Amino acid sequence: MKVFRHNEKPEINYPTVWEYCVMGEDPDALRALIGQVTMNRAKKIRHGNTSRSGKYVSIRFQVAVTNEAERLRIFEDLRDSDICRWVL
Repeated sequence: MKVFRHNEKPEINYPTVWEYCVMGEDPDALRALIGQVTMNRAKKIRHGNTSRSGKYVSIRFQVAVTNEAERLRIFEDLRDSDICRWVL
């Protein structure tokens, strides 16, 4: 496994399937947001974890992206939403 320094970018060969993890309070709203942002192209949508208090949930999903701009657009659209608290 290659270890990257903080200023190095990994080489990603496109097209590729990218996995995202979103976290928020409402799993139904998160699923709707995923559908909207990915134009219903998300695959393998699955519940991740629930916080100890039960307030937050995570949902993981995969989507095929054709280039870095598309990958980053999806990330930014998720991040900028009021529904999503965190995106990984």
